[in-house]
Amino acid sequence: MERTTGWIFALALLAIAPGAAHAQTVQKCIGRGGYARYQSEPCARGERTAETWDAVPEPEPER
Repeated sequence: MERTTGWIFALALLAIAPGAAHAQTVQKCIGRGGYARYQSEPCARGERTAETWDAVPEPEPER
C-alpha cells in the first residue's frame, strides 16, 4: 500500500509542477534593401539568414 501511495504522490507532483521552458529558435533574416527581420521560422525566399540562436524565455517572477 505504501508503494502505491508514493507513486500517486509522485504523479500528482509532476502534474502540478510547471512545464519546462522550451527554447525557441530565432532567425535573423536580411531582406532586399538590407532590412533585418527576426522570426521563429526559416527566412523567406530572397532573404538570407544572418544569424540563428536559441532564445530561452525568462522565468516568471515569483508572486
